[in-house]
Amino acid sequence: KGESKVIQLEKGAEKQDFEVSALRYEANKHFFLSRFFRDQYDAALQNLPVVNSGVVITKIEVWVTNKSSRFDRARNIVAFTGLAENNVGDPSNPMFDAGLFPAVPGQVYPDNQSNRLYQTMVDRYAGIRDINQVSGILSQIGTGFNSGKDYEKLENARLLDPSEYILNEKLGYISLNAALNADEVLAVAYEYTVRGEIHTVGELTSNAPAAPSTLVVKMLRSTTQSPKMPTWDLMMKNIYSLGAYSVQKEKFRLDVMYQSDTTGTYINYLPEARTDTLSRQIWIRLMGADRLNAQNESHPDGYFDFVEGYTVQASTGRVIFPTIEPFGSSLKEKLEKVVQQNEKRQKFLETLL
Repeated sequence: KGESKVIQLEKGAEKQDFEVSALRYEANKHFFLSRFFRDQYDAALQNLPVVNSGVVITKIEVWVTNKSSRFDRARNIVAFTGLAENNVGDPSNPMFDAGLFPAVPGQVYPDNQSNRLYQTMVDRYAGIRDINQVSGILSQIGTGFNSGKDYEKLENARLLDPSEYILNEKLGYISLNAALNADEVLAVAYEYTVRGEIHTVGELTSNAPAAPSTLVVKMLRSTTQSPKMPTWDLMMKNIYSLGAYSVQKEKFRLDVMYQSDTTGTYINYLPEARTDTLSRQIWIRLMGADRLNAQNESHPDGYFDFVEGYTVQASTGRVIFPTIEPFGSSLKEKLEKVVQQNEKRQKFLETLL
């Protein structure tokens, strides 16, 4: 609900209680750099404080719609949804089904060569280097390849300064300081290493045609943002703002509360779970947010795991759940296991009777 309820001062520091609705994640500020990083997110955080990634992003350029008067670092860009995706970004697109931009076998990691989109654009449709020709050229590809869904062109896009966002170089996502407006596009180009191999997504200004030639980059958010769009899943839905800054680990407590229909009160555990493993298990533990003790050892202690940079951004007052949809698909999977175990238990009891 995002409203402060209690404020206390202790030794000059402000103590504040927060209540935030599960629906109020920070929208339009946090984005995965590709579907690969989204798909790997839960597994990468399974054994915190160790991050099972193997990826290190070494270079990145972030582009947004230019609504300022600054054009000193502006470039014309064409951002593609399916760029560097080995699942081609949007399987429902008939152009991909027809084999126009087929995935390259064996390309697991995001790369310009993960499918044929990048090479096709710079070779067969090289005219898009002129921003004025982009719409006309790409409209010839077919009715299934559409502006706002599969690509966006931006004239004089603004290159963000590194101080305007936070990059998680191991988990492959960025956190913008300011939320994007509905009509703004977000795109990136980056380079990363994994097991000593260098991979490139999009075109960095350092190794691309000089201005005014258009840059080919990866689209993270289009002007048409909705759950039906292929970029929808790239927007993270597990990060919440507390509206505070410089959060201290020793004085931080977070709980997930559920309003019980039976009692009408808020409880922090799963009610009526009749299994040995899940009975009255607290929500944060079900969500994978309580796996460690205060010494970061693998022993749940009933408190939210405070791991800087991975479950908390202390300087910005953000809480990050270690699953992609803590109140959605991730929780649904846990609850389905509860139902299945209860059904097995019931059948076992029936055999005894």
